[in-house]
Amino acid sequence: MMKQPIRDKENVLPLTTARESITADNRFSITLVIIAFALTGAVLAWLSWTTYDLYTHEAIMKTQVWRTEELQGTIIHLDEVLTMSARMAAATEDPQWELRYRRFEPQLDQALKELLKLAPSQSLAQTDAANIKLVGMETQAFALVREKHTEEARTILFSEEYEMQKVIYARGITSFFEQVQVLFKNF
Repeated sequence: MMKQPIRDKENVLPLTTARESITADNRFSITLVIIAFALTGAVLAWLSWTTYDLYTHEAIMKTQVWRTEELQGTIIHLDEVLTMSARMAAATEDPQWELRYRRFEPQLDQALKELLKLAPSQSLAQTDAANIKLVGMETQAFALVREKHTEEARTILFSEEYEMQKVIYARGITSFFEQVQVLFKNF
């Protein structure tokens, strides 16, 4: 049987041996390594997510810029097609111009609405409001042409009010696309 040491203040034996001390140090080291790996993994995951998020954000922005530029060309073209169709109908009394107008008018409306969804702005809202007024005047002019009142139709299509709406329309579109160019230039 092993003798039990006498415990008094002068004769205290250490409770751990050298071997037990090394094992405790190893556990502490292993714990630190595990914590370091966990933190490194968390940082790498965060960096990966941030990079992916920036990449997808940039891809979406590029797609929107491309679509906005495409719509700009479409809107400018269709506006000219509609104005020319209405004025040619009033000048020639030929019904083909109204048919042409009716074929392209929904396309312009759709392009403006899509642009408003992509990048809502005050200048685009003004452009849309001017477009609605222009379509109303052009529709009235077509009705007059059908009734053989071409002089009245021409008066509407060449009036100060019509020209003012065209200026508001053009300023709104120009202002919007200038804002878009500045925004994406800084991007």
